[in-house]
Amino acid sequence: YYDVTLTITNNLSGCDSVVSKPGYIYVGSIVHADFETTSTISNCYPALFAFSDKSSGDNLIQWSWDFGDNSPLDYNKNPIHNYRVPGSYSVTHSILSSSGCKDTKVKNNFVEIGGPYAEIIAPDTGCMNTLIYIKKQDTLNIEYFNWITDDGNSDTNDSISLYLDELRKYYVYLYLKSDQFNTCDKTISDSILVPELKSGFSFSDSSGCVPKSIEFTDASIGATKLEWYINEELASGAAKFAYFFSEAGIQPIKLNAINGGGCIDSLQKTVTIFPLPTIDLVDNVLLCRDDTASIEASGGIQYIGSPNRYIINDSLPVIEVFPPENTLYYLQVKDTNTCINNDSVLVTVQQKPEIRILNNDTVPIIIGEEVLLETEEINGASFFWEP
Repeated sequence: YYDVTLTITNNLSGCDSVVSKPGYIYVGSIVHADFETTSTISNCYPALFAFSDKSSGDNLIQWSWDFGDNSPLDYNKNPIHNYRVPGSYSVTHSILSSSGCKDTKVKNNFVEIGGPYAEIIAPDTGCMNTLIYIKKQDTLNIEYFNWITDDGNSDTNDSISLYLDELRKYYVYLYLKSDQFNTCDKTISDSILVPELKSGFSFSDSSGCVPKSIEFTDASIGATKLEWYINEELASGAAKFAYFFSEAGIQPIKLNAINGGGCIDSLQKTVTIFPLPTIDLVDNVLLCRDDTASIEASGGIQYIGSPNRYIINDSLPVIEVFPPENTLYYLQVKDTNTCINNDSVLVTVQQKPEIRILNNDTVPIIIGEEVLLETEEINGASFFWEP
């Protein structure tokens, strides 16, 4: 500890003041970081090591340890650390005093951990009816190894194949031999899950007449993504949607159900869109007033004409009409698929000419005489007298 004295002098008067602070400044001792452990070598892992702080210096308040294996820092004074992977590890020990003094001790390659090591590289999930390959990497200190699958197959190649044909979790094991004395033999494992994935869907109608709107609803199991295809074109990715069919024919509907691992299961169904019945009608019908005309149609099994006035047999392919004036008749035709189509035909009514004979009602003549019979001239008309 050091005493501190402050003297202040007034240069005009010559007066001064003095303040003393005994033990005002403390200079802490130099700190030195150091540590030890009971052993620095292990022939196998996992291995526990007890570290002891051997640092010197007054008023130490913080200790930190970096064990060189990417584990979090440890702030205990005398920690115990578990090394889980073989290798050579440097240890860094840092200390801090209450005076702010710091020191760090690094011992390079201080801990040596032996034993065979490898990592299995395999997917977490797999797709049904697929062949996958499982391999090892980051190998250390291996004298011999052997692959074993849960169905009893084994292999000594760097990788092993596995055919996934069941909905279950598959297990694969890798035996690692350390040396001839089996000092640190290890068996590591991994698993591959084949989740259930099944495409399924329903629709509001399996058939209908063009144009037709049909609603499709997903019923898949295990899917995280959907792809709907209609006539091989992507139509939607929604769980439920409606599609408008504007053309007749047998329409293929396919749903791809896709899970998070990219596996795909597909289901295809068809819907039948029927064409409307083809109505074969004459363009127009011309008749004289008080006469009857036939409107003949084809292409269906049921026929309905309208308006229903001046109609005879309005449900037959041949409809008899006798309108007093020009009339537009509508015809509805239904076929065996219950599809309905409509058409129309204009019936034009010609008025009959009015006959006016200019002679008296009775014309008397003597046998052998001639008589002139006359009627009013009618444009566009022809005349026929009899007898």
